[in-house]
Amino acid sequence: MDLDERLKVLVSGKVITEDIERTVRRVIERFGSRWRIILTEENGSRMVTHLAMALMRIWQKEEVSPLDEDHYSEFKSSGQFSRSVEITGDICGWTPLELPESERQYLVINICLILDDLNEG
Repeated sequence: MDLDERLKVLVSGKVITEDIERTVRRVIERFGSRWRIILTEENGSRMVTHLAMALMRIWQKEEVSPLDEDHYSEFKSSGQFSRSVEITGDICGWTPLELPESERQYLVINICLILDDLNEG
């Protein structure tokens, strides 16, 4: 399965709306055009799925449990943390739904993991 198929499955299963699918596709494109990060199923599936589900939760006015601060603090020591925060801010700046802090933290962690994986390769 690739990211395209993953999004199609989420829409066909009515897990996310077509509007959210379009937003997530724009995020994938933005990663490539703005940040020069090509997202694939291997490196981006976790983040893409999380973002899609987060946007759906926000659209449905559901809240996510706050992230454990100790767990989040572990990522603050990552060499990729500040870039992850910057990318998250960029994404949140033009998505149609405002991500609450808890969703932003999960997104930062997912982006940290992508950047860490890319730097190991």
